[in-house]
Amino acid sequence: MKSKTNIISTIVTLIIVIVLVFFLIKLLIPNQKDNVNENNLNLSVQEINKLGKEKFNFLNSKHTVLTNNLIFFSNNNIDINSIKNDDILYIAYSMLSLEDKNITGTSDSDCFLELGYYTKDNYPDKCSKERFDKNLLEEQINLNFSNNIKVNYQDFKSSGNQICLINSNEYNCYLQRFDLKLADYLTITNYDYAVLKDDLLEVYSSLLTIRRKDNDVLSEGVYKDSLATIKIDDLSYYNSTTNDIINNETTNLLINKYKEQATKYKSIFKKQNSNYVWVSTELI
Repeated sequence: MKSKTNIISTIVTLIIVIVLVFFLIKLLIPNQKDNVNENNLNLSVQEINKLGKEKFNFLNSKHTVLTNNLIFFSNNNIDINSIKNDDILYIAYSMLSLEDKNITGTSDSDCFLELGYYTKDNYPDKCSKERFDKNLLEEQINLNFSNNIKVNYQDFKSSGNQICLINSNEYNCYLQRFDLKLADYLTITNYDYAVLKDDLLEVYSSLLTIRRKDNDVLSEGVYKDSLATIKIDDLSYYNSTTNDIINNETTNLLINKYKEQATKYKSIFKKQNSNYVWVSTELI
């Protein structure tokens, strides 16, 4: 009887030891899931944030040609069905290399037409000209946008002083002056974080706008929206913090100060082949 009791005690002791060892291993060895996204074991949290910042920088670098407003961060939701055709063509153009554009000629002041524009038949030989195949734009659109996007390849403004005209499958870009209506406020944006869910990358960001040295003193201040219509503060904190210098440090200070009032965005990128392409940006 005593022998049986000893055997049972030994077995129970072994079980307890095994359980304790198991929990000690769990505590001492880091759980790899803590450092990766639960739905994509190939990317760590750091890699997801790096990818998120890259996609945010892409969105944050794209402005409308004639007003210099941000294309993706506006007062409205935007997706592949609502983005303007001219903006798609301009974004694709902005991704081309200098080599792609085959630039020739100079940009002398007499090369600009005030009204109308030159055609390839009467454009001065000495003036700056770009020539590239439409397929180059298609390649950039396929790299950066969902393949569900619909594009009409037509004439478009590639900058405030240049127009690109399509002829068959070739674009020729000529100098021309346009009536610019640049925004009279400063836009401040910030990357917040990114989340990867299966084949979707969600990129979260914030935005503020600043009106400075306006003719109407009452309109100067910090605003929450992209068009500077909803005022949330005067310029006291902005002036004391930035001294009119906007960099990563001052941007973080401003965003943190007004994080509850700042406009928030969620931009969605979908995995397409081996790349994440833009699908939509919405207000949250």
